[in-house]
Amino acid sequence: MNDGSGLQTNYCSSSNDGLFWRGSKTRFRDIIDGTSNTACMAETLFGNRGPDTTTLVDPQRQLKRVSGGPPCGVTSDAMLTMPARRYEGRRSGAWALSTGYHSLVHGYLPPNSATPDHTHHGEVVSGPRSMHTGGAQLSLCDGSVRFVSENVDINTLRYLFARNDGQVLGEF
Repeated sequence: MNDGSGLQTNYCSSSNDGLFWRGSKTRFRDIIDGTSNTACMAETLFGNRGPDTTTLVDPQRQLKRVSGGPPCGVTSDAMLTMPARRYEGRRSGAWALSTGYHSLVHGYLPPNSATPDHTHHGEVVSGPRSMHTGGAQLSLCDGSVRFVSENVDINTLRYLFARNDGQVLGEF
């Protein structure tokens, strides 16, 4: 489910520009950019469920766990430069749990990025992931479905995941 653009500390589920997070009460009227300009959900891949590793084996199915700093106190850009504490395959594993990496996706990383999703204090910085060559499917809040290319402009993707940034998108 759309947790926002993932920019700055907006990856954090208590203060983001997306639709879903712990305690979210987002309504259609809160989608300022319009339902045809805002992602509702995107494809992602289930983790590999393998043992934790000290090296990255599969960036599509493992999370990079980092530590340092308080919850929601590290920017997305900083998180990507932090060293891995470990890599684990628990992504998208139990959507009913309240940790972000189980059910949320951002527009921070392009579809099928070679950079793994990152987790910090249960929150996640992520992007769409799929088994499709060249991109991933996502549904918009108007109910339509679009295939988004791995080569999409990263700013366009981030605008698509933000519900209230004032960006009205054309074709993407």
